[in-house]
Order: sequence, then structure tokens, then C-alpha cells
Amino acid sequence: MYASRRAPEPLLDEIVNYRPKNPDGSWEEIFKRVIEHEDDGHASKLVRALRHGEQICAAYDDHPRFRVKGIMWLKLGHMAASSSITQAGYPASARKLTSWPVAIDSVEDTGDTWVRSAGFDEAWEKYEDRPRALL
Repeated sequence: MYASRRAPEPLLDEIVNYRPKNPDGSWEEIFKRVIEHEDDGHASKLVRALRHGEQICAAYDDHPRFRVKGIMWLKLGHMAASSSITQAGYPASARKLTSWPVAIDSVEDTGDTWVRSAGFDEAWEKYEDRPRALL
């Protein structure tokens, strides 16, 4: 998948420094949010994959090649949920948000709901940059 979609470089400092709207929120709360969100299923599939990633990779938290560790998985879950659902609670399709987890906290944006082939610069041409102050 990486080769065909050219995955972007992970911005680990943005994950580590991310502050969710509900920092006490659990995986159950994140799943509830994405299940209730109207989209084509991408949000729930992404959150499910992140949760499985956390469970499978936990045994490798002390290994330096596994760069996403511990609480970072839950933060990614919050990022995925928050970026696919608007602050007003409307589905992203109604507000045209980016839903790539790097587009955090429901940043209103131009372009489609999901960024396809996000590792390619051309994929981002329809989108405005998000403010970094939200971290």
C-alpha cells in the first residue's frame, strides 16, 4: 500500500504534542463518534486499524524501529475521529473537511472529505494548509 499511495512521512512530534478535545476519551468513545458519523466507512475502518495497531505493536514498544508507541495510538484515534467530524457535529461531507489524521480537530478546509494518495504533493492541491497552533 505504501508504494502505490506514497504514504507521507509521519510527523511524530505532532502526534506526541496533540491535545484531544476530550483527553480522557477512551477507544470506546472514539468508536462511538465514528460509528455515528455519516461517511463511506473510512473513518471507522481507520480507527479500527489504529486500535489493532496499538494492540499488535504493544509488544514492540521498546524497539526503536517501532516509532508509534503507547499513548500515541490513542491520540491518533482522537485525531482520526476529530478530523472526520466537524465541531458542529455535522458530517464532514456537509462541510468539506480533510480527514487525513494529520488534519486535526476538524479543521475546515477546501477539497474532498478524504485525501487520496496523501504522500503525493498533487493530492493536497485542493486543500489549504491548517493552522499549526491547534497542536
